[in-house]
Amino acid sequence: MASKTSNIDTVNKSNTPVSIKAKVLQTVTTVNGTLYENEIVRIDRSENNHYRVKDSMGRIWFVDKKNIKKI
Repeated sequence: MASKTSNIDTVNKSNTPVSIKAKVLQTVTTVNGTLYENEIVRIDRSENNHYRVKDSMGRIWFVDKKNIKKI
C-alpha cells in the first residue's frame, strides 16, 4: 500500500524536499532575534505542534502551527 505524505514532506523529481511558502501571523521574539509578522518563510518540516521554518536570511525558527498561514 502506498503511504500518504503531507504536502510538507513531498519531494520533486530530483528527490529533494519541496518547501512550502508561508506567512507569519504574529511576531516571534527570541534571544536569537525576531521573526516579524507578515514575513514570508519556507516550511522545512513539521515537528510536534510546531513547524521548522527558514526565513529570507536562512535562519531556522521553530514556530507554533497556529502562528503560520500557508500561501
